Amino acid sequence: MSSCLILQDKNNFYIGADTACSVNINGKYYRYSDNIEKIFTHGNDIYFCSGNMTIVNSVNLWIATRFCDQKYIDIKLLSDLLKKYYPKSDSSIFDIEILICRIENNVPKIYQISQYNNYDFVIYTPKDNGINIICSGYKTKELYNLSRQVLSQGCVHIKDLYSILFNSIYDNVVGGN
Repeated sequence: MSSCLILQDKNNFYIGADTACSVNINGKYYRYSDNIEKIFTHGNDIYFCSGNMTIVNSVNLWIATRFCDQKYIDIKLLSDLLKKYYPKSDSSIFDIEILICRIENNVPKIYQISQYNNYDFVIYTPKDNGINIICSGYKTKELYNLSRQVLSQGCVHIKDLYSILFNSIYDNVVGGN
């Protein structure tokens, strides 16, 4: 599982994720790679997909084939497919999480589909004032708190913000580029 941060205001969203890939052996994480892609595009959607790489690869294939003629990913169908083929396990480690970002009627919306929510999707819409901070994957609480802290300190270039945040939570699971 990786880490993703989305900042959403009333007009846009900004998405970033680390590129580390780790393996879990006997409950301990080991870094496998630093160059795994976790942010993808499909039609007008931009999405984060991370977790068990076998499941992630299957989901990316579903999106590429089942929605190939569509501008948008069918959120309900994707949710139903995940419920059917990858039921929630009793494990404390979840296998997949997906955040789909899109602009609908000039409004940035983010859809979250996660195993720990039984693949029922959650929709994030912009706040009237301010920025929504949406964190996903690993170390979400730490990433959320650091994001609030850094954003409250003043203007930081968006690229620098992501570097600061992901470097701050760096470990065997989070890292890379």
